[in-house]
Amino acid sequence: MKTRALFAKIAALSLVALGLMSQVAWAQGSGGNQPSFVPGRILVKFKDGVSDGQARGLLAGRNALSTNVIPELGIHIVQLPPNANEQAEANAFKGLADVEFAEVDQILTPQAIAPNDVYFSLQWNLTKIHAPDAWSVNTGGPITIAVVDTGVLATQPDLAGKVLSGWNVVTNTSDTTDSAGHGTSVAGVAAAVTNNGLGVTGVCWGCMILPVKVVDATGAGDAFSTIMRLPGRPRQSTRRRRPVLAKRADRHYMRGLP
Repeated sequence: MKTRALFAKIAALSLVALGLMSQVAWAQGSGGNQPSFVPGRILVKFKDGVSDGQARGLLAGRNALSTNVIPELGIHIVQLPPNANEQAEANAFKGLADVEFAEVDQILTPQAIAPNDVYFSLQWNLTKIHAPDAWSVNTGGPITIAVVDTGVLATQPDLAGKVLSGWNVVTNTSDTTDSAGHGTSVAGVAAAVTNNGLGVTGVCWGCMILPVKVVDATGAGDAFSTIMRLPGRPRQSTRRRRPVLAKRADRHYMRGLP
């Protein structure tokens, strides 16, 4: 199910991005000999309106050179002259009227977290996206994840207190009971209660699940009904009908894990 895959990927990638851009664990060095920042380099962001030429001039004034720029953030990777004091240079740039901020390029050392959930060791996908490293700085939430699928079993122990009142597109009611098991499995991957000694580990520990049931008991549905019956749907609907087939459910997860 393409929609299911999209929501799962968004949940996982969103959690990793929030973790990496939130708080970080700073490296303290080893025996006082290893620096906690990259030698000879600082990070500088100029204020909006400062031209490239002005930025280069300000850098040249301190014999520094911008070797790269993070385009989404406008942060310059600045190479300092030999034997420069990184912290002193960062402070000097902070004092310039055209600089928004400047800091040393800290070395980050995330400490991986291993939850005690029964099946965490089998969830290779979490290690693949470096979720344990991200959890050391941010476990995610509060975010609501819409699971557009076969429904969600709200009584599943590993989803206790996590499932909100949703909508059933097939029957046009609020009954989102899972008819195949697939949606419940996806909900667990995204936001199962984590570090509770049972079941699986969710990517986003603090997220809630909003179930949207779009397929019937046979595992089929159509795009027209989904669009027309969803609250806040686009005004322009589509006549194209596309079957949405639910894949094999994780029966162990549906029954509830010990």
